[in-house]
This record gives sequence, C-alpha cells and structure tokens, in this order.
Amino acid sequence: MGTVTEVLATAKKPEDVAGVEWDARSRVSILDTPLKDKKVDAEKIGEKMKKAKKAAEFVLTYDGRKLVYGIRVGSDLTVIDSLDVAGQSDLAKRRQWLVRLKKNSKVVTSADLDAFDKVNPIPADPKEIAEVEQKIAVTESIIKSETDVKSWYAKKYADFDWQQRRLDFLPWAKKQGFEAYAQFMIGVTDGFQDYAMMKTHVLKGANLPVKLQPATRAAMEKAFAAGQKVDYAAAKAEVLKIVDGALMPKFRALRFKEAEKTVEREKKNVVALKAELAKLKGRK
Repeated sequence: MGTVTEVLATAKKPEDVAGVEWDARSRVSILDTPLKDKKVDAEKIGEKMKKAKKAAEFVLTYDGRKLVYGIRVGSDLTVIDSLDVAGQSDLAKRRQWLVRLKKNSKVVTSADLDAFDKVNPIPADPKEIAEVEQKIAVTESIIKSETDVKSWYAKKYADFDWQQRRLDFLPWAKKQGFEAYAQFMIGVTDGFQDYAMMKTHVLKGANLPVKLQPATRAAMEKAFAAGQKVDYAAAKAEVLKIVDGALMPKFRALRFKEAEKTVEREKKNVVALKAELAKLKGRK
C-alpha cells in the first residue's frame, strides 16, 4: 500500500490549536499506545501558522509499516509521535491494531486487512467474532423493526404513545411548520396547566397559536379570565380535524418511506457483515 493520510481535526486560527488538539487526541486514542500522551507546543505551531498563513491539520499517516501522528502546516509536518506497526512481532496484536484503525480511521481499509490475513493466516480473535455477531444481531433487529413499522403508527393521533407523540410526530411537525398543533395535542393529552396552554396557544400574543372557531376561543378565554378550569373538548376536536385529517397521512407516508430505505440499506449491511464473519471463522 502507499502512504495514506487522514486529517483528524483542523485548527484554522493559532488560538484554536490547543482546543482542537484535544479533539485529535480522542481520535488517536483508538490504539493502546502512548501516541495520545505526547505534549503539543501550541505556541510554536501557532507561529508556523502565522508565517505560512495556513491552518494546522492534525493528521494520522500510515504507509503500511509505520503509523505517524502529527501536525501539518502547509507542507511542514511536526511529528508528535509514531508507532512501528510492522515491527510488532506479535501478529495477533498487530492485527488488533489494524482492525481498530480500520474501524476508527481511514488509513486502513478492508483490503489492507485482507492482505495482512493472506500473508499472516492466524486464528481469528474470538472477541472480534463476537463483535461482528453482535453487529449482525443489531442490524437484523433494525430490519425487523423497520419492516414492522406500519403496525406501529396508528392512523389516529389519539392512538399514539408518549414516545411517538414527542419524539416522532413533534419533530416532524416542527419541520413542516405545524409545531403549534403538535404541541397543543401534547398539552391536552398530558394535562398541561391552563396557564401554559392558554398563554402558548390561545390568548392574544401566544407563541404557538392554533386556529380555533371564534366561539370556542371566546369560551376558553372567558373561563381562564374568571379563574375557572378551561374546557378543551371543543378545541381538541377542532385541532384533531387538522392533525388527523391533514398531518397524520403525510407523517405516516414519510415514515413508511424512510423505513423502506432503512430496510434496504441494512439488508446490504447484514450481507457484508455475514461475509466478514465467514472470513473470520474461516481463519483457523
């Protein structure tokens, strides 16, 4: 393989070097090596940036033998630390490093790992097999749940559970410009206090006003002004006509379309994972 370089993080200004360096370190910690422990002279790097008028890139470079972690300003590379991967005599350990690099970075690919296995046919790590099996189980669970999604989402809002109301329908309604109606139904269903409901949805100057019949609004305002309990029955019925009649069909159609795409994508993923598992189990 040739030399592959990945930019882990970029500091655009000298004063950003120290902060961005922490982000880069979290990426480098994918290996149980001292790579992440070396100190960075942020002031010196800042001077290089000013002189070159370039950003500072925290990079990970791998040439098939040595892994290098450093900061690149223009064409100038300051090496923070390096690791002689090919010099690791414990082949199982070396393979673990490659697996982690493949999983958490772009400097090692599946092809690189296959090439290593061809030259070094060592038994698969049981932990790696278990991890892939777990990924397959999770992926198949996603496929099943997304395939069954049509049975999850009722046609009527009243049949939605807490999670569907708040975590599915509400975010969608916000994007569509109907947050007021979704929030109003949450308030009515969950029994929000009159003060919050009226101030938010009904009274003049409300943040999220809902469209109501004049008589309905007047009755609610009168009760609230008199300190009486507000009756939301009529308002709920009016809002539900909009929610169930116009919004729910659109929401369900979009959700089902998303589910179909997810199933299609995850079916491809599970095929790839099973192929990877067969490779691992084939290494005796």
